[in-house]
Amino acid sequence: MSSNLYQTFQSMIPKTPLMLVKLIAHNADGTSQVETYAGEQFKVFGQQIEPPVSGDKNVFIRNGEIVGEAPSITVQATIDI
Repeated sequence: MSSNLYQTFQSMIPKTPLMLVKLIAHNADGTSQVETYAGEQFKVFGQQIEPPVSGDKNVFIRNGEIVGEAPSITVQATIDI
């Protein structure tokens, strides 16, 4: 049985990335409005996660669809000058 190790490795990696975004609101057409941490807003399919009442709610998206709720992450950056 001959197998190319690189091809085997490549087959284990998902073809589309998993992205972490903020859920903003649900739309009437079955989509949801999300925002990246860079500030880009766009629509994705799915409404299985309740939108936030206050604050942010993080979700994972893949291939333009919500795939699950993500944990809240607080990013702190300290820059010493």
